[in-house]
Amino acid sequence: MTFYIRHVVHCRCAAAQYVVLISFCCMLGVRDLSKKFVVVKGEDRLSREANINATLLMNILVRSMLCSKRVIEELHLTSEAFEWILGEIETRYVQAQVCNCPLFRSIHFNLTGGH
Repeated sequence: MTFYIRHVVHCRCAAAQYVVLISFCCMLGVRDLSKKFVVVKGEDRLSREANINATLLMNILVRSMLCSKRVIEELHLTSEAFEWILGEIETRYVQAQVCNCPLFRSIHFNLTGGH
């Protein structure tokens, strides 16, 4: 992290500063978003490892689609647009999670005949 900050200070060209800042924001935004992907709740070692295993493919997909080079060169996103995309991904992820409340378990139990 300190490498990017020092690099921004030493850059003379405004375009180079823009590229470094956008790539730094992309890196931090994707890292913060991946921390919000929680499937297995808990703070013990096994729960953290299970959560990493459960969200591995989602993290790979998000990091490959929102890598700095692609955001800058192909998508031409501004920081506001990038933040909006991160918010949409988080909202869709939360909506896609299955509710684990007892009501749905009892309905599933009744529909499947106790299996």
